[in-house]
Amino acid sequence: MNHSSTNGYADIKDVRLYYEITGEGPNLLLVHAGCADRRMWDGQFLALAQHYRVLRYDMRGYGNSNLSTRPFSNRDDLYHLLEFLGIQQAHFVACSMGSLTATDFAIEHPEKISSLVLVSPALSGYSYDAPPPQSVLDLIAARQSGNLERAAELQAQIWANGFKRSPNQVNLQVHELIRQMSLDALNQQKDAIKETGFLMEEPLQPPAMGRLEQINVPTLTIAGDMDDDTVLAIADLLATRIASAQKAVIHGTAHLPNMEKPKEFNQIALYDLFSIRRRKAMEAVTISSKYQVVIPREIRKQFNLKPGQKIMFIPYNNTLRVILVRPIKEARGMLKGMNTDGIREEIDEQR
Repeated sequence: MNHSSTNGYADIKDVRLYYEITGEGPNLLLVHAGCADRRMWDGQFLALAQHYRVLRYDMRGYGNSNLSTRPFSNRDDLYHLLEFLGIQQAHFVACSMGSLTATDFAIEHPEKISSLVLVSPALSGYSYDAPPPQSVLDLIAARQSGNLERAAELQAQIWANGFKRSPNQVNLQVHELIRQMSLDALNQQKDAIKETGFLMEEPLQPPAMGRLEQINVPTLTIAGDMDDDTVLAIADLLATRIASAQKAVIHGTAHLPNMEKPKEFNQIALYDLFSIRRRKAMEAVTISSKYQVVIPREIRKQFNLKPGQKIMFIPYNNTLRVILVRPIKEARGMLKGMNTDGIREEIDEQR
């Protein structure tokens, strides 16, 4: 299926953020990891666009987005990007640093979030008890000293290869793409990271670690079983602390399961997202000023309805909640007297 695509730059305060959009349907936003840019979603961008209007972008200082010297936060940039594009709400699929941004954003702007898929998650306020591995210390030193080639290679070793695999188990294509995306970002960030080794954003206060119960949208965490144990622990924590959250593990992958096993990842993500859409379809079906009842395909399939069969609804906050199959006269009778001013709907004549 071919979909129209667009790309461009959003002027966000002091930077320009590059974005790409393709597909039709509910909005879905892809947020990249700190070792990558929007290209890490190449295996998902078109696949998800078969069902969603998909947006991916480069955070400031990554890919085609520039960097400034002013204080910033990625969650604030994200808010202004969505405002620029006129997106009121979206499903979020985010990886690593991107999942930290998405989780913080969900706490600050819950009205913007339809659901969360948090991949190899990081979490603001999480306490890392063990000292960093030597390779991470070497990476910080390389970034601070300006040895960017060395830093990019170390990032690929840490995040693409992982700590638990032998060299012959490594996906060389993923390794090389992470190395290249890392090097592109480091060349932009080299002056800003000399002191600490990292881009320092303004943190969420209080951090998300103590506020996870505030997240009330369907949430799925996805982790690779070959990833660092700390990442797996955070995935468990999120799945435990966020109401109705679930966890999926993709075996034989490390920190970037969507790049290593894109088909398996897409199946898991799409199943979760479709489940959310089915639940929402069951909860609310809008009505029109003509009192015409719409029965979406999802509901007809759920009830195994045949053409000519009827369904009864109960009014609820200007919507209709599905209750059970009954003669349509009962539903029509219930609709009489409802205030339908300003409610838009169409009759569903599909068979």
